[in-house]
Amino acid sequence: MYGPILVAVLMWLFAGSEIYQRAVIDLDGTVIYSATSCMQPYNNRCGTTYLLRARDGSEQRYDAGPTDKSLRRRLPVGTVLMKKKWALSYAVNGREVRDFPLAFYAGVLGLGCVSAIWWCILIGRDWVRSGKMSDGLSR
Repeated sequence: MYGPILVAVLMWLFAGSEIYQRAVIDLDGTVIYSATSCMQPYNNRCGTTYLLRARDGSEQRYDAGPTDKSLRRRLPVGTVLMKKKWALSYAVNGREVRDFPLAFYAGVLGLGCVSAIWWCILIGRDWVRSGKMSDGLSR
């Protein structure tokens, strides 16, 4: 009975988390250090650690992991990287990069909504079958 709502919640958490974590990234600076490491033995699921220097001289560390929430990995030293908070796109050397698969995550959120509606229909059907009326009285 709770399967559809559980699926809906899991879909919302999955998609919402990726979108939110990408949106809250706030970077503006030049890459002064870049190191990429990959999981062995197949060199898949790579991540890159960046150290960026802002115009005011402050430094900021950013870890780009192997998921959609992260910005591009393997950017060389000297690359200018700018990502504004709440935006899903970012700029590399002044060129806008729109690589976040928003349509996919919107689809997952939509399927979660369909699953939640399905659960409400099932609950409503069972409620009507049990003899309870909308005013809370029994037949």
